Amino acid sequence: MVLCAWLFAESARKPDMPATTFSLLLLLGVVGVLVLQPDFGQTMLIALVWGALFFIAGMRLIWVAGLGGTAVLGLVAAYATIPHVARRIKRFLDPASGDTFQVDTAVESFFRGGWFGQGPGEGTVKRILPDSHADFVFAVAAEEFGIVLCLVLVFLFAFIVLRALGKAMRNDDPFSRFSIAGLAILFGAQSAINMAVNLALIPAKGMTLPFISYGGSSMISLAYGMGMLLAFTRDRPRTALLQPLPYPGTAGPGSAGVPPALYPRPGSAGVSPALDPTTGTDFGVIESAGETPALPGEGRAGEERAARPRSQSATRAAGSAL
Repeated sequence: MVLCAWLFAESARKPDMPATTFSLLLLLGVVGVLVLQPDFGQTMLIALVWGALFFIAGMRLIWVAGLGGTAVLGLVAAYATIPHVARRIKRFLDPASGDTFQVDTAVESFFRGGWFGQGPGEGTVKRILPDSHADFVFAVAAEEFGIVLCLVLVFLFAFIVLRALGKAMRNDDPFSRFSIAGLAILFGAQSAINMAVNLALIPAKGMTLPFISYGGSSMISLAYGMGMLLAFTRDRPRTALLQPLPYPGTAGPGSAGVPPALYPRPGSAGVSPALDPTTGTDFGVIESAGETPALPGEGRAGEERAARPRSQSATRAAGSAL
């Protein structure tokens, strides 16, 4: 998703660059690998997030119709050629057509738990429900902790997604904006799909609940994704850009070997105030006539040199050298 976000950002900066074509080829490559496994759940998730990014990047209506038609054709082809996909869709449309033990048991656990659940460790559905630690962990949580905990989880997932999308809207960099939106949609869509399967709202898919389901590879991939999301959304302080520039090879204005008098006075044309951030000393002490002050630590010799008049041309030359 981050690579696609970069391509869409480059397409916005350089309209003559075929970034959309490259992102489409990248999508087809990833989808091809997932179909060969076969893993149609992740295929639909990746295609959904890519389509959302494409829509945010400003795709045309003709592309909306084309992608929608392609998705429908792909679903029909999977139903006609992949037996387990056809069985899941049939069981969802007609529960009497096959075994629906997993989904029925998951739905029943919500009724058993009620609002506040039966207590931690008191649930029985995890002992009889296949994949209760992964795909159906939401049902286990509903039985032991109740619907209240399920609503809290939904609120947390929604808060993360909406907060990230709000950050994306306020971001001026196209690459960061598309990356934040893509990672947030990926996180939210995976959460919604898992919870919808547990509630029998969509056909069953092998997809984990982020940071709740057991699984090493799922946890690592989600951690990487959320880490990148935090990196893109963090607030970068800009106070360093407001500090005066130091002499080359020194720590800053007013330090050893740096004549403070060579920094322009605040209020002059095109000059911003230059103050020592620790002592508040004003470094802008150049007068129009200009006199050379003593350098730090020079004693009587520095005072005698400071008493000598300095021409305006020499002052301007010193200022331009900086």
